[in-house]
Amino acid sequence: MNPLVKPRPRRRARYAACSLLLLVASASLAGAPAAADGSPARSLPSPAAVKLGASDASQYWDLTVDLENDYRVFARFQITNQGPGENNATAIGHVVAPNGKATKFRNGRLESGWTLSKDRLDLDVGKSHFDMHLPRYSLRVNKSDVRIRLAFAPNALLRAPSRVTGKRYTVDLLALGAAAKGTLRLGSKSNPEMPVTGFAALTHTIAKKDETDLARRRIELVSQRGTHPLYVVQFLDDDQDKTSWAAWLEPRCDPAFDPKPFPDVKPASGETDTRKAESALRRCIRVIHSSLKIEVEGRRATKGRGKRGEKDPYWIPPRFRVTTSVPRMTSTPPAAPTGPVNALDGQVTTGARLLKYKALDDLPGPIRFLARLSTRPMRVWSVASFDVTLPPSLDSEPKSIQTIQSPGVAIVSFLNPVTRP
Repeated sequence: MNPLVKPRPRRRARYAACSLLLLVASASLAGAPAAADGSPARSLPSPAAVKLGASDASQYWDLTVDLENDYRVFARFQITNQGPGENNATAIGHVVAPNGKATKFRNGRLESGWTLSKDRLDLDVGKSHFDMHLPRYSLRVNKSDVRIRLAFAPNALLRAPSRVTGKRYTVDLLALGAAAKGTLRLGSKSNPEMPVTGFAALTHTIAKKDETDLARRRIELVSQRGTHPLYVVQFLDDDQDKTSWAAWLEPRCDPAFDPKPFPDVKPASGETDTRKAESALRRCIRVIHSSLKIEVEGRRATKGRGKRGEKDPYWIPPRFRVTTSVPRMTSTPPAAPTGPVNALDGQVTTGARLLKYKALDDLPGPIRFLARLSTRPMRVWSVASFDVTLPPSLDSEPKSIQTIQSPGVAIVSFLNPVTRP
C-alpha cells in the first residue's frame, strides 16, 4: 500500500480535464533531512513526502541544476490529490543544452501506478526516479532520448517563515549550491554518456489546498556559483500582495566547495550506522542567514503589447531590485538598535530566455479548452546576472561584507496571468 494512503472511501472522480492536466502535463504552478534509516532529524524540516488531506492539496520537489559545461537540468516531482482518486504522481523536466535546445521528459501515474518508499523519501514514477536518502540525493531518468544520473548532498535545510508563505503553504529550501555530479546522455541511445559536474538547488513545496488559491505568481532568483549561493523568492497573491524571503549560505566545510565533490567523511567515535550520514551532514552545513522584509520588484520596461493589444500577462521584468535592512546592534550593553543598515542590496538582471513551458500545450484541444476555464499556468526560466551585496555575519566585522557578482537563473512561475505594471 502507498504509505500516503489513508483507509477511507474513494472520493468521486473529478473532471477528466483536470486528470489529464496533472498526469500528462504536470506543470501546474505552484533542516536536516531524514537520516539514513529514514527517521527525520529533530527540529529541522524533512524532505519526506507528507500525507495530503484536502482533495485539492499537492506537494512537489523542484530541482535546479547548473552544470559546468553549460547544460542545465530543471525537474519537478509532484504528488497531488487533484484528478480522479488521490495521491497521483507526476515527474516532468527539461534538459537545456548550451545551444538552447531543450529536451523534455515526463511521466504521470495514478495512485496505483507509482511507488513511494515506506519512509516517503524515494519516488519512482514511471522511468523517472528521485531518491532523497542521505548521504546523497539522486535523480535518475531513463527515457529513450534522455538519460540522467545525478547525485548531490543536501546542504541548506531551511523553512521559509509562515509569515511569508501563509499557513496553508510550506516551502523548504533543501539544497543550494550543493555539489552535483553524474552523467548525462541526450538523443540516440547510441550516443555516449557525458560525465558532468555542477551545482544543485532543491525546494519542497506543500500546498494544503489548490495552489491557485494561495498564489498567483512565484518568482525565484537562484545564484549557485561562487562561495555565497543565494536564493530569493517572492509570492504574489490574487490581492496583489507581495511577500518575499531570501537565504544565502556561507562556506564552512560544505562538500560543494571541496575540490573533490562528496569527500569521504569519517563518522565520529561512537556513532551508529543509522546516524552516520546525518552527523556528517551536520558537520558540513553552512551558516544560513534569512530575513522576512525583502523587497523584490521588477522595474518598468519599455511598453510591450500582447497579440491582442493588451498588456502582456506573462511579462518577465528585465531587472529585479533586491533590498532589505536589519537593525544595527551596538557591540556593548545595552545591545539596542541604533538605526537601519542595508543587510542585502543589489539587482538581478534577466537575460536570454532558457525555457518557457505551458502545461496546457500538452493537452488535446477540447481538454485544453476546459482546463483553461480555471487555470492558465506557465513557467519561464531565464539567464540572470547577480550583482548583490551581502551583509557581514553576525559575528564578523563590517569589512567582511561580501558581493555576489555571478550568473544564475530567474524562474517565474505563473499559476494564472498577472497584469503587467
